[in-house]
Amino acid sequence: MCWFQRSIPLVVMIVVVPALVGGCHGGRETDPTDTQAAPVVTAQDNLPGDMNDSGSPDIIDAIIILRMVVGVIDQTDQADCNGDGAVNIVDAILVLRCVVGVDPWPIAALVGQIAYCSSDGVIVCDPDGTDADTISPILSHHPRWAPLGGWLSVERGVPWQIWRLREDGHVSYAVYNIADRDCRNARWSPDSSIIACAVSHEGDKDIWVQHVQTGAIVILTGTASYDDRPTWAPNGLRLAFQSAREGRYDIWAINRDGSGLTNLTNSEDACYEPDWRSDGQRICYRATEASTDEINIWAMDANGSNQQRLTDDPFQDWNPKWSPDGMKIVYERSGDDDVPNLIVINADGSGYVDATGGLGGCDAEWSPDSSKLVFVSDRDGDRDIYTVGANGGGLRAITDTPGDEWDPHWGPDTD
Repeated sequence: MCWFQRSIPLVVMIVVVPALVGGCHGGRETDPTDTQAAPVVTAQDNLPGDMNDSGSPDIIDAIIILRMVVGVIDQTDQADCNGDGAVNIVDAILVLRCVVGVDPWPIAALVGQIAYCSSDGVIVCDPDGTDADTISPILSHHPRWAPLGGWLSVERGVPWQIWRLREDGHVSYAVYNIADRDCRNARWSPDSSIIACAVSHEGDKDIWVQHVQTGAIVILTGTASYDDRPTWAPNGLRLAFQSAREGRYDIWAINRDGSGLTNLTNSEDACYEPDWRSDGQRICYRATEASTDEINIWAMDANGSNQQRLTDDPFQDWNPKWSPDGMKIVYERSGDDDVPNLIVINADGSGYVDATGGLGGCDAEWSPDSSKLVFVSDRDGDRDIYTVGANGGGLRAITDTPGDEWDPHWGPDTD
């Protein structure tokens, strides 16, 4: 019998009765402070189960969800704590488990799957670390889910090759397997039909794209330019990438057929690591500023205009990534101790949160619902995979093994 089945009678006694007696507005709300078991560092809007937007779990949240279950008030997506598309008593129980300290807060995003690598190969697990399955025993790096799910790309071999794996591990293909050339930084197109990557040969790198079904390859850039880090526009028609084709690194964009090459940043600063926002309107990137050598996070419109510095500090900031909802950016920051931490900011640079609490973290990826991050940390001596809320709450160890795990990626739910 599952834990939620055993807990239902208790929850009904505690929550359903007050919910029914309270009418449309309920009785006088009590101070939830005494029942708080897992306070968060910084409040975040629209956390699953946080029905009164207090930033912390309390009895009131569970009562509101139960009122939705019995039809007293209309249901909302925020009450769907386990991401199953429905609001029911299990969602209220998940909140109560956080109230009494059984589970961490915020509630783990229970949508999607996490892929990561270890010495055992490529592993796929549920977002809470359970149901882990080694889908390939071959040493690999940088697994990335196809946006539509079902498949992953991984990097492996010498020279570096890009392979496509089915999520159950039963089928695999070498997508990029080119003699004497390293193929790295694979990125799926939004419709999962094309894989772009950076192909290096004799000291140069170029951006290539391959159509998954036909195998047809288009070499988008072919000059001595050291092009790298491709990222797709959300409509799949254009890519941004970093390039040193004019002597310094800038962010460039190109159509997926090789036309329309444009220098977006055209800056005196060295610009790297572009990432396209989900609405297609903005691109974030890091810049090493020529006058100070400071490394900060910037953002600009998709045509290169409206360039805006989002961070301005003496630390080194890099590897920015938009949240899927386009509301926030996570990036890595390191100071004098050279320990990277994960910082989350709003799209305009406000709302600074150290999501890893100074304990270290890198290689962050967002959950599909933008509520959490999966990342790597060696805080316990070896590299393990963790998840944490974008507000710094609800830290959870996904792996806890004597060996190292690396390169996590959080993909869509394909059930």
